[in-house]
Amino acid sequence: MTDSRLIATRLSALALAVIDVQRRHTPAALVRSPNDAALLNSIVQTPGLMTEELTEIVGLTHSGTVRAIDRLVKSGLARRKVHVQDGRAVGVHPTDAGTGLVRRMQDDIHEALGAALTNLDDGQCDAVGSAVDLLVIGLVEDRRTSDRICRMCDEHICRPETCPAERFTRD
Repeated sequence: MTDSRLIATRLSALALAVIDVQRRHTPAALVRSPNDAALLNSIVQTPGLMTEELTEIVGLTHSGTVRAIDRLVKSGLARRKVHVQDGRAVGVHPTDAGTGLVRRMQDDIHEALGAALTNLDDGQCDAVGSAVDLLVIGLVEDRRTSDRICRMCDEHICRPETCPAERFTRD
């Protein structure tokens, strides 16, 4: 019989190891707050998000999100623009520097985590991929948790149409 507590403990250790890799590869411009990297990544993945949407994604208070956006704007990584659909609202967009920073960070994270996968053969990689998809689906409660889970994802690799969290919220 499988000991689910043992698996949960090992998953927790793996999650912490992944977080450690992400932190090691987070550029200095984003290390003031762990949420800054997730915030900028979200802005790069979906330009034009409003403060309220970003608040939900990164799990900060509204004022905390505004301060984080201010830091990104001051650093030249993001800019505010009038929202396309609501001229009274403001969307947050990445600058070229912000996009480049996120791309380099994602590449570094992928390389570091990809190195761990070299211990697996193709069949094992496929099995891990399938298991991870099912685990992600098991953690999604609604659209809000789906967006929050995916706040550090690279949508150039995990497309919304194939993302297990997105698929769960669509079905």
